[in-house]
Amino acid sequence: MGATTIPTHLRGLSADAKAVAGGHFGMMQPGKGTLTFNTPTRITARAKDALVELTEAGVCKHEVSAAGAWIYTPLIHCGCFRRWLGANQHAGRFPTVTKDGTVPAPSLSAGENGR
Repeated sequence: MGATTIPTHLRGLSADAKAVAGGHFGMMQPGKGTLTFNTPTRITARAKDALVELTEAGVCKHEVSAAGAWIYTPLIHCGCFRRWLGANQHAGRFPTVTKDGTVPAPSLSAGENGR
């Protein structure tokens, strides 16, 4: 996959899926880097939905370790999603995990948190 534009078959991914791909997989080598959740119950529903969407689209694969950790490995270069996220920073403003497995508080808007 070219690193400059999102391939046609992946352009329909949700903004959340593109943000997760760009923010977490954007600088990883396919098949080498991993995103690991040692406590999967802490993944927010929004992040989990994005990861499921990416897995179903073939952007990454999902495995469960013997210890129960959830491991996501990119299968393609995701630099195009990183560039997309740079141009759409508002899309990446949501929590990926919670502190203790509870529902997280809503994210602050850019004006409220000073970013």
